[in-house]
Amino acid sequence: REVSIAAVKLSLAPVLGSCIPAAVMERVSDFKESELALMMYAVSKLSEHPREYLNVLEHAILKHVPTLTPVGVRCIAMSWAKAPPSDQNLIEAVAARTFNLLDDLDASAISHIAWAYSKLPVSRVNLFKALGVRCAATVSSFGLPHLGYTALAFAEAGVHDEVPLVSIARVASGRLGNMYPVPGSRLACAFLQADLESPEITVLLEGLAAVARQQGWTHLSPSPLQQTDFQKQ
Repeated sequence: REVSIAAVKLSLAPVLGSCIPAAVMERVSDFKESELALMMYAVSKLSEHPREYLNVLEHAILKHVPTLTPVGVRCIAMSWAKAPPSDQNLIEAVAARTFNLLDDLDASAISHIAWAYSKLPVSRVNLFKALGVRCAATVSSFGLPHLGYTALAFAEAGVHDEVPLVSIARVASGRLGNMYPVPGSRLACAFLQADLESPEITVLLEGLAAVARQQGWTHLSPSPLQQTDFQKQ
């Protein structure tokens, strides 16, 4: 376990991307539930084609989902960002565990869970509504990446809920001085897509437009959203 996590932190996927996942497969039965979740995250980061490994780990972790910690749920969500799951039983089990852990979820867990579930073909509106309430209650602790990921996850899931989105816009507006292209583009894409009428959102979009002009942003990552798109707001 320690070697796998160290390899992820040191970005050693080009060197260890195949041998560590293969070694993990040989020891699946030796891992505890918390370690299985960590291994899912590690394998997703180290392997170019993690799905074959994740299938085995997901099968092993399914029975342990009811006892997962917020960290474990977050690790599973992070692994799904690269390789979306197909096991509906696991998808529903993780969603149910998320409901049980809502009061303990931090910014990182909320953003990663929302992002993972926004990529699934069937939107789970009730899950997003619950995550939205938790997001609004804890949004002051979100960093810029968390704000961008969470807002875009709600927009792409088709859950244009004012409770989380307006709170995100309000906090993001107060951090425009530290804004940079990646979270800026995610926030812009999210609020343009959500198309909510809110003074807080208008202030944020106008602020992002001003920052884009001042800093010379032309094309923003991850989407080819140009300054002129901001200027229409």
